[in-house]
Amino acid sequence: KVLCEQALEEEMPGRALHVRSGLIVGPFDPTHRFTYWPVRVSRGGDMLAPEGPDLPIQFIDARDQAQWILHMVEARKTGAYNVTSPWRDYTLGDLIDASMRVTGGSVTPVWVDGEFLIEQQVAPWMGLPLWLPERAMNMSRVSVDKAVNDGLHLRALDDTVRDTLVWFQNQAPQSWPAGISEDKEQQVLARWQSRQPE
Repeated sequence: KVLCEQALEEEMPGRALHVRSGLIVGPFDPTHRFTYWPVRVSRGGDMLAPEGPDLPIQFIDARDQAQWILHMVEARKTGAYNVTSPWRDYTLGDLIDASMRVTGGSVTPVWVDGEFLIEQQVAPWMGLPLWLPERAMNMSRVSVDKAVNDGLHLRALDDTVRDTLVWFQNQAPQSWPAGISEDKEQQVLARWQSRQPE
């Protein structure tokens, strides 16, 4: 991506808009990295969750990003912009709470230490989506002040969750590129709970 930006600047110096996207989510997302959480919440029960409810996460609804890009093109803006949600605006706990509000699901998140998850061969980012180990957390600590100052606006989290679920529920059965299987989740939960004091 950096090389693409450099090549574009060489050909069109000072005339390019570089959109540095974060995780793009919402309807039509084939990766299901965001979709996993509302769908899992809708099933209810004890739910494996990484680290704690304050785990910061960043993402952007594709529709919000598209609207901002069109605004920037029409305004003939140039330069490099990080385009995702502001750091600290959302946590994994916020996403789970929004998913419960939208789906009516009742889950009990079981917050599990990241090192234990890795020991259990639960992959960050794809195995439990949106979770990154501490050493990689800079990916979820990106400043978007420049984009916000130039008009980036995000819709309510509940709306993204609701629209994503409506889209997902109208799809034919499909494979899941992201997310932990039900069997694996129960195995990891059982191992975690067995080592906790009474």
